[in-house]
Amino acid sequence: MPIPVSCDCGKKLNAPDSMAGKRAKCPGCQQPLLIPEALEVIDEGLEVVASPPAVPPRASQSASKASGGGAPPRREDVPARIGSAFTAAKIEPVRQSLGYRLSALVVAFLMVLLPLIYLAMIVAVAGLVWWHTTSNTWLLGAGVGGTRNSGKAVIFSLLLYITPMVAGGIMILFMLKPLFARAAPKPGWRSLKDGEEPVLFDFVERICAAVGSPKPRRIDIDNEVNASASFRSGWLSFFGNDLVLTVGMPLAAGLTMRQFGGVLAHEFGHFSQGAGMRLTFVIRSVNFWFQRVVHERDEWDEWLLAWSSSLDIRIGWVLYVARACVWLSRGVLWLLMMVGHFFSGMLMRQMEFDADRHEARFAGSDTFASTARQLRLLGIANGGAMSDLAGFYREGRLCDDMPTLIMHNAGQLPATVKEGIDKEIEESRTGFFDTHPADSARIANAEREEAEGIFRLEWPAKLLFRDFSARAREVTLDFYRQVLGDNLNESDIHPVSELMDRQKAEQESIKALKRFHQSMPLLYRQLPKPREISRPVTDAAAVADRLGKARALALRHVPAYSAVRETFDQSDDILIEAGIAGVLLDVGLPVGKGDFKRNLSTRKAVTEEQSKATADRENLAAQMSPFETANAARLYSAVRLAQTPEYASDVASAGFKGDEISRLAGLLVEISEALPNLLSLRDDKLALERLASFLENHANSNDKLVPRFKEIMEVMRGKISAIHEAFKAHPYPFDHANKNLSVGEYLVKELPAEDEAGEIHSAAEKIVDYFANLHARVLGRLCQVVEVVETRLGHKPLPDPAEDSGKQAG
Repeated sequence: MPIPVSCDCGKKLNAPDSMAGKRAKCPGCQQPLLIPEALEVIDEGLEVVASPPAVPPRASQSASKASGGGAPPRREDVPARIGSAFTAAKIEPVRQSLGYRLSALVVAFLMVLLPLIYLAMIVAVAGLVWWHTTSNTWLLGAGVGGTRNSGKAVIFSLLLYITPMVAGGIMILFMLKPLFARAAPKPGWRSLKDGEEPVLFDFVERICAAVGSPKPRRIDIDNEVNASASFRSGWLSFFGNDLVLTVGMPLAAGLTMRQFGGVLAHEFGHFSQGAGMRLTFVIRSVNFWFQRVVHERDEWDEWLLAWSSSLDIRIGWVLYVARACVWLSRGVLWLLMMVGHFFSGMLMRQMEFDADRHEARFAGSDTFASTARQLRLLGIANGGAMSDLAGFYREGRLCDDMPTLIMHNAGQLPATVKEGIDKEIEESRTGFFDTHPADSARIANAEREEAEGIFRLEWPAKLLFRDFSARAREVTLDFYRQVLGDNLNESDIHPVSELMDRQKAEQESIKALKRFHQSMPLLYRQLPKPREISRPVTDAAAVADRLGKARALALRHVPAYSAVRETFDQSDDILIEAGIAGVLLDVGLPVGKGDFKRNLSTRKAVTEEQSKATADRENLAAQMSPFETANAARLYSAVRLAQTPEYASDVASAGFKGDEISRLAGLLVEISEALPNLLSLRDDKLALERLASFLENHANSNDKLVPRFKEIMEVMRGKISAIHEAFKAHPYPFDHANKNLSVGEYLVKELPAEDEAGEIHSAAEKIVDYFANLHARVLGRLCQVVEVVETRLGHKPLPDPAEDSGKQAG
């Protein structure tokens, strides 16, 4: 069956089926045409917007267009519709002033000059070392001769001669090292072939032609919320037009074709002028090099630190001088970096404005703001997806499609977050060293263009791919391989829809937890007399009556509890900080007035803050106690009733199976009784982190630091072991890939080695994180039990409380 094709010149023709997915030339204008696929229907539900909106859409509107929900277009319609959506083949060229070009040349010269200054410094240091070596040989004999000669004087003279040579040599090596530093490995990506994604390649080529940029030789896809165009082989591609386009699949999932095309027009706008794209590359390369070498540390730094710390100070001071020289060289690097950032920043911001003008002229000024909002929204959604992924990984699972998970998070963002995005954009301001202008300035710049745009198709960008879902799964797997390496077990990867269903069930239990407490409870507060939850019921009517009275009493005390809950939480923060400051002061480390939220620079200040916070906590706890006691009685009564035969059908209908309720109740008792140990471990972990920051510069000058550090390590390991022992007999209560997992193994897979600070800290960090999640889920699931029982007794369900910022765990 012939395939109808329309060219931009207006000529219509029919192509044979065998040409589907291939290119041909229009017999009229000789321009290349992409022959669409024949009679295929895209099986993804999508919303098609026939015409662009009159007002720039908000981020939420853009998300709905990109994700879709209406009738899907047919696959064979996509290439033709994209072609007809171009109202012109090229945008109006973006002109640059002569003054701008001259300033660009000056900045480029400066960016090349800075590394040359650095090289000159290396030569100067080498010259000084050589001068000292050849000119100060008299030091070798300074301690010899005279009637009062001593061996110490000879050694001291020798060290005076050797020290500049050793320190200077090490300094030179450390200054040369950045010149040969390897770039960080590129995040996981895969390359596409032209024949694999003909619609995408054709769309990209049209954009390049429209903005006057060279076409990319290769298109890569990855899992980033970003798109970029760059030289394919770095400096080796500098004198050619060898470009690579990298497309983040989450970007294609979350944008319309119009927005996506605008983003690509922006990227290729940087390369629309040969000199401009090379200048951009030089500036970015030098800036990135300075950023890496100033901040990165490697095994050389660890070697110098270890040797200077282990040698006797009478000899080791030579290496301390070397460390000071290395520090000085890095200080010079930092200064050069800041100079480069300052001067290049102004030019780079103007380059961004120019690229934005390409975007506005391609997609229209009215869509620039919506794209900026949507990019911020996708960034937030990506953070949420990473958090979800961590939750899935706790259960021994990974999702198979990260872009879909990101879009799921984007759809769940509340209106307040979207309003916050708009406020952030409106209030954004450009800093002196920023390489990109503030979004508010960029939007104003695009609006001044008043451009209609030459491409305004609002179909979802993922239609550019033959099978978007398959591509999304591929880049997700690439991401896991990069992050997990050999630890990746592909059998742990599950369909994202399955994991989202599990997540929804978990979210429902958290909602029940909040309804039960009419807020997010302070989970680091122990339950009063938790073992009462396991008592058997001898008089169901009496327990039901107690439940009703406890519920009424708890609701009566909700306002009083809510009024002091946040203040109590703040007093806990004060005690945490005061405890850390106390540890530092005990070993004689400096504590500045601004190191914490309040002045804790002296032992007196620490004692006063601790006394005040403790008294405040006791007073506030007394005000919170009536609500907590009543709500605990309500919880215990409902859970006890739920395990009686009278309520068996109700709890079964709500999805509770077998002895799930009794196991959850027993685990809750253990969790409540383990809280003091957990909170102590949390505080020790924070203290260890702060002490570790002082080890490099104070370990040799402070004889109390290392012993106290080791003491805290030993105490932490004991607490980790105790928590593991307390929970190893409890089966993990939720669905996990490992069906035989205990709670103890969930919290601590294996005990850390006694002398490994990193392992001990990682184990403690995991316990604190996992314990909070486990506590919330167990208590939330039991709160669902309460709702089942209370509904059976005729009590009206409680409403969802307003969102707050309460702390979930210590």
